[in-house]
Amino acid sequence: MEPTSAAAATTAAAGQGFGFNGMFLIIIVFFVVFMFLTSRSQKKREEEQKKAINALEKGDKVILMGGIVGTVAGFNDQIIEVKVAENTKFSVLPSGIVSIYKNQPLENGAKSK
Repeated sequence: MEPTSAAAATTAAAGQGFGFNGMFLIIIVFFVVFMFLTSRSQKKREEEQKKAINALEKGDKVILMGGIVGTVAGFNDQIIEVKVAENTKFSVLPSGIVSIYKNQPLENGAKSK
């Protein structure tokens, strides 16, 4: 009678599937794939931003991190001078530039009635 109960236990264990270890392994694999894909897309975005900043020219419109809109007035070693108003210039690092508009007018945020 005992071999029958051992066979039933084996069948029950086989029907259980992966178990805890198998599910844990699947979660780890999913996490590794997710991290790989997100880091890859982030690197691509960083490369595009770096190319855009290297291609900056005097007179290009830029938006800074704080939402300040200005025009590139000049370059120093690692600093970009941005003119935001008459007689007002900011010196910013390239990482402070969020968006670049080359020869494109900036849309006014005002809503038309």
